[in-house]
Amino acid sequence: MSFSQMSPVAYSVNQRACLEIHLMGEVRVFAAGEPVHFHTQKACCIFCCLVAHAQRAHSRSGLANMCWGHLDEKKARDNLNTAISSLRRSLKSCDENSDLVMANRQLIQFNTQSDYWLDVDAFEQLIQQAREQKDCDAYAKAMALWQGDFMQDFNKDWCEAIRSRLRSLMLEACDALIKSSQDQQHLEQAISWAHQILQSVPEREQTHYQLMELYANMGDQKAALNQFDRCINALSEIGVQPHRQTRSLYHKIRQGELPFLPIE
Repeated sequence: MSFSQMSPVAYSVNQRACLEIHLMGEVRVFAAGEPVHFHTQKACCIFCCLVAHAQRAHSRSGLANMCWGHLDEKKARDNLNTAISSLRRSLKSCDENSDLVMANRQLIQFNTQSDYWLDVDAFEQLIQQAREQKDCDAYAKAMALWQGDFMQDFNKDWCEAIRSRLRSLMLEACDALIKSSQDQQHLEQAISWAHQILQSVPEREQTHYQLMELYANMGDQKAALNQFDRCINALSEIGVQPHRQTRSLYHKIRQGELPFLPIE
């Protein structure tokens, strides 16, 4: 089968696969239930790049330049060959009958027909299910997979687009879960989801505003006012001031004007 004929396979959250790959938060890979130890961070980065873009083949020159762009072409290609060999050794225990990393003289691609599970795929599938079925439980299941930003310990340009996309989906899920919790008057749960957002996007003023309201509606004026201080500090990191509406909410809470919701 040529690389171009391969297509990604859909996976459920509960599928038990020979190769289990977690790219959200800290990178973790398990082969046959055992942790995979990459020989170098660059080998790990190459593997993650292949998996994250499994729908296409990658040129050897592109991968070599990604990790060893500061070296001459021959040295970079030699280092890439060494990294691919080490990857195959690291992953051998998963499937000895097929190559998880397929390569020829020009191209390298992750074998999407192998028995693998990827947290990013499962996360995105659950978000899609939640949208189509208007199912908050699917959003909650997706958030159970969220362990932090995509490849949080890697500072690579190619990670940013994926990081941004997954973060947007995380915000969508948490916003839906906050609203659902509020509708059911589960205010502590709503607060928990809001804090989940701020762990990844501390400068998100909308979420600080929601937390101020939630704390106030629980009768915790001090926590609501402290949240405004945290909002100011977070926004100062990006050089902006709180919106007029947020400042107005702060003054209402301080003066005790915000109506409290009954808590069952």
